[in-house]
Amino acid sequence: MAEIPQLRADGRNWTDYREKILRVAAQQKLDKLYDGTETLQGDAEDWQQRNAIAKSLIVETIPDSIFLQILHYESAHKFFEALKNLFEKDIATLELLQELRNNRSKREATYGLESANDRVRKTKRRRTEKRAASRAQTGTNEPAKSREKTRSGRGR
Repeated sequence: MAEIPQLRADGRNWTDYREKILRVAAQQKLDKLYDGTETLQGDAEDWQQRNAIAKSLIVETIPDSIFLQILHYESAHKFFEALKNLFEKDIATLELLQELRNNRSKREATYGLESANDRVRKTKRRRTEKRAASRAQTGTNEPAKSREKTRSGRGR
């Protein structure tokens, strides 16, 4: 029988934990309780006993902080679904972040290490330099708008 790792409170090992607990549950013919395909029908006493064993596999391998979040559920299926809801959203987020990082790496490989912000800063710097050069040619340090206001008498 495969050993089920202790689930970390932050869920970093959720994928490994999920695979191993499902493997152990399948070996003990409890896996249908986790996926919800085996429900309370027929022999209620047998189902309750099997459900209790399936729940105990989870309870024995999760931290108390997680157990407190799921203890109100009555079925192993609900226990397992609650764990999935807690940790698979985070995994989806991590996968999305990884995809974004990969896309950024591809973009940097294509366009160089310059980021969009760097390109904006360079463009602003060029505009400022052009304005300064044009002011130097006209012999004034004032921006064009200030000169216009002064000439029309509305300025300083």
